[in-house]
Amino acid sequence: MQLAQFCFLFVLIAMSVCSAKRIKWTNEDNNGIAPLSVGDELVVDLIPRINQAANLDMIWSHVVVDQARTDPLSLTQRENTMEEDGSVWAVFEATAPGTAIVQSTLSCKIPTSSVICPLAVQTFKATAIIN
Repeated sequence: MQLAQFCFLFVLIAMSVCSAKRIKWTNEDNNGIAPLSVGDELVVDLIPRINQAANLDMIWSHVVVDQARTDPLSLTQRENTMEEDGSVWAVFEATAPGTAIVQSTLSCKIPTSSVICPLAVQTFKATAIIN
């Protein structure tokens, strides 16, 4: 009897792990809304647009959760990586029901130095609704 209970529990756990999905947002998903379930992963992959005419490089800031407009504990950050080319990649896990907003800012950078322009060129913001 114990073996049967163990097998049943194992199947339930395997089903819950397999049902999690991975949603990917890119630059084109700015101002988007995506439904998620607890356990789902949200990947944000932003690539800068390079303005060669102005001789400027573009760089995204780290992707962060807007804490002021996000339900507590609804989205947990797992990874956040900035690449040398100015792109950024982040992974979040939906950890509780609620609404979560993630955001990043695109700024310009002078190629010959590490000086970041003071004004934002573009912002990325998207909303996850977690059930």
